[in-house]
Amino acid sequence: VVVHLDPPLALCLDRNRERAGTKGFVPEEVVRKVAETFDANFESHVVVRVADPAAPGSADALWDRLLQLWRGGGIAACPALEDLEERERQEAERKQQAGARCSKTRGHVLDNLLRKELSSAVAEWRERGLPDLQQRARLANEERKRVLQREKAAAAGEGGNAGAAASFRSWLANL
Repeated sequence: VVVHLDPPLALCLDRNRERAGTKGFVPEEVVRKVAETFDANFESHVVVRVADPAAPGSADALWDRLLQLWRGGGIAACPALEDLEERERQEAERKQQAGARCSKTRGHVLDNLLRKELSSAVAEWRERGLPDLQQRARLANEERKRVLQREKAAAAGEGGNAGAAASFRSWLANL
């Protein structure tokens, strides 16, 4: 498959002018010469033309066209496109399962609870105008990490995270 980006010459020249003074700039005469001489009519290839690759939806349209050609037999067997939809579905499913496992772990839930408590405490300290806000936040974050380590060590036992979060909340109140 040859993907031939075929924007109008005026568009190419405008975009090239925007790159003036950068490494991406190409002399105008080179752009014009390429536009005049480039021939995308390859006899042994399927050519897909994209008039404006930056236009909204053009990338989606390109992939839709390639998949249409692939399914319709317009493209010879290509391992990179074989079972594309199935691979995409499997990858999405794998990511969903991994995310579900991660969000359900006791440590992850506890860490989220502790971070919310810490964030609320910092906001309250800021409102009250307490001194040494950064020092307090640093100490509180270190304690959050210690609570997580203790809970990780005790993970073999049963129980919820409410107790650890409550004790952290008490610790924060006394800071």
